[in-house]
Amino acid sequence: MSPPILTPSMDETEQIPFHEALYPAIDPAQYPKDFFQGKVILITGSGRGTGRALGLAFCSLSASVVFTDLTQEDANSAAEEARSLYPQARVTSIAADVRDYNLLQKLHQHTLDTLGEVDVLINNAGWGDFLTFDISKSEDTTSSDGQTETGVIICTTTTGAVDNYPFCIPYMIAKTGQAKLMHCLQLEVENDTEIQCFHIHPGCPKTKMGDPDYAMRPYVGELRPNLKKWVYGYLPSLNEDMDLAVWSMVFLASGKAAPLKGRYLNANHDIGEVLKRAKLVKDNNLYILKADTFQVVKEKPQQADFYRTNKHL
Repeated sequence: MSPPILTPSMDETEQIPFHEALYPAIDPAQYPKDFFQGKVILITGSGRGTGRALGLAFCSLSASVVFTDLTQEDANSAAEEARSLYPQARVTSIAADVRDYNLLQKLHQHTLDTLGEVDVLINNAGWGDFLTFDISKSEDTTSSDGQTETGVIICTTTTGAVDNYPFCIPYMIAKTGQAKLMHCLQLEVENDTEIQCFHIHPGCPKTKMGDPDYAMRPYVGELRPNLKKWVYGYLPSLNEDMDLAVWSMVFLASGKAAPLKGRYLNANHDIGEVLKRAKLVKDNNLYILKADTFQVVKEKPQQADFYRTNKHL
């Protein structure tokens, strides 16, 4: 799909609007009801929360959706709701743990057998809790084959992938690694395929991960009462509109954000305004995980610079 032709509605030096709910650029009304007909969407962690709402959104646009979660019960429940609400959609459900490679192979094969090859992969499954590194227990800190030349890969991330937050180090490390995965995978696939990779902070909708009793183990609260007080105050405040997360990712899957492929995006940032600045984003290497340093001038080029510049020979 060709990206839209956009012209700035505000001066490029002005700030990007911050949103907590649906806004015009991601309005679901822009899509015809059969927009994703014939497209296979695989969403990990789609038995509940953001993943479930996202799967239902794709079903409303006639997609073929794989609902998967740790338990078959949660996956089935989401698929049954989709069938009831959107009979035009094709759906299937299967339990899978993304930490188990054999189960990922089974998930991929199930998708092929029931719906076909994946067009849009959304890595939504995640888990993290609050603790301090010095008291973490070893059990608290712990990859599908396929070839395609088109499609979209989306990883849900957090602002912690690009900022620094204490008290949830394993979660932050995983999300930062995920950011590099999307940046580097885009470089690997962009010359020979039309695959688009994104990682996106979905905003802060209310989900199970925002339940303090779920997000903090009892022993941590006992050992770190001040941290417990903060967590039990902070997490209940995360209640942004779920539709902001859902329709931001649908927008990415639609192909409309192609000029921003390979980059970190934030659902709170007006994607329409960011797209209007796509050249600025590329020229200044924005919306990407990197260290900003002073510019260093070499007296003469190094031989290795040729290969750093020409990443694909």
